[in-house]
Amino acid sequence: MALSCLLPLIEKRQESNGSLREMIVSVLIEGILANVLDDGEDLVEADLQTLFGTSRSPIREALTELDNLGLVALGRRQTRRVRRLTRQDMEEIIPIRAMLEGLAARWAFTVLAGDSVWEIERHYGLMSEAVKYGDAKAYWDRHVLFHDAFINASGNKTLVGTLRPLRIKTHWYLFNLDRTQFDLEEELHSHLLLLEALNDAGGSAENMESAMQGHVASALTRNIQLASAAKNIAGS
Repeated sequence: MALSCLLPLIEKRQESNGSLREMIVSVLIEGILANVLDDGEDLVEADLQTLFGTSRSPIREALTELDNLGLVALGRRQTRRVRRLTRQDMEEIIPIRAMLEGLAARWAFTVLAGDSVWEIERHYGLMSEAVKYGDAKAYWDRHVLFHDAFINASGNKTLVGTLRPLRIKTHWYLFNLDRTQFDLEEELHSHLLLLEALNDAGGSAENMESAMQGHVASALTRNIQLASAAKNIAGS
């Protein structure tokens, strides 16, 4: 697929704040997640320099960051290429991500108050509204923000940074899954249980950690089974 397909993403982000390297990283990540860039596609530095109208240095820095995130690997002629993620990759990620999000929820439980709790409740309310109107895309968009709020509230930048590539990889693997087949009412209820654990006056950080860990592990396992089945059907 031609790199020129990234032009709309570049135009969308040109007005954003941040460094050139950050813009390049954001565009390439979005291109990978949206399958604008195919699995195994070569990312040639010279072509990227032309596309972004910049020198080699920010391109190399951006590719190094994508390498650290596990989204690209060394390809032909020492170029980077978009990685292929497998079900085995996902099965290795699930317990780690569940453990870390559980830990984030544990720490968040001890500090969440006022506006922070309101933010999580607001995302849940918008998820509920999306279910009411049958808007699956809006539901899953708010679902990401619901979990973001817990993770960011942990206040631990190392934990947030460690979770970022794991979450990107699972979102990428699940991108082509038809999530309209899910029972959104059931999905929403599982998040209500998290909200109840957060607001339980007699609850504890340990209970919050256990609730989040179980939620993430079961949801990801179910989703990845569905995604893998869909990929197998598409490839048959």
